[in-house]
This record gives sequence, C-alpha cells and structure tokens, in this order.
Amino acid sequence: MFIFILIYTHISRRFEYEADKIAVKVVGKEAVIKTLNKLSDLNLIPRKYPRFLGLFETHPSFEDRIKRVR
Repeated sequence: MFIFILIYTHISRRFEYEADKIAVKVVGKEAVIKTLNKLSDLNLIPRKYPRFLGLFETHPSFEDRIKRVR
C-alpha cells in the first residue's frame, strides 16, 4: 500500500507540473506565478510543505511549482 501511495503521488505531481508548463505557454510565466500565489492566499494553503509531509501530498507545494515555472 505504501508503494502505491508513493507512485500515485509521483504521477499526480507530474501531471500538475505538466499543467503548469501548458499554462505558461498560454498565459506566460508571470500570470502563472501570480495565480499560484493568489490560490495559496485565498485557500489558506501554505506555499511550502514540511519536508516529511511533502512525501504524501498529491500536489507539489506552491513554492516548488513557482520554482519550476521560473
């Protein structure tokens, strides 16, 4: 079960990064970065996950997503 969870989170994150890459092509880097920051603020989601919790998150942290966009 543990291995399945790790595989699932890896695939889910990969799709999230792929979606960000497409969004950058459509609206540009700055718009994507601004949107990610706004989503974090509006939904009260921390921009960075604690290291041990990050392994089990299905979405990458906003901080990681912004780093990849840049």
